[in-house]
Amino acid sequence: MCGCGERHVYSFHREGTTVTLTTEWPPATAVLTWEELRGLAERAKAEAVRLITAAHPEPGDNTWLRETVGAPPTA
Repeated sequence: MCGCGERHVYSFHREGTTVTLTTEWPPATAVLTWEELRGLAERAKAEAVRLITAAHPEPGDNTWLRETVGAPPTA
């Protein structure tokens, strides 16, 4: 939530290898392939781990985090 009273609602629809992502706020629609969506998810996870471990390196040693999200990037 943005704290501004608006709700962020996302919907995904997959048909074959095409995925349509629709948002209500802001109103928008994107069409991408299943592989593109998977790639974006992997990049988002990697960036999240990078941000977490850049500020606090200790979670990089967490087994659950490494197995669930992936290993932190090496310098």
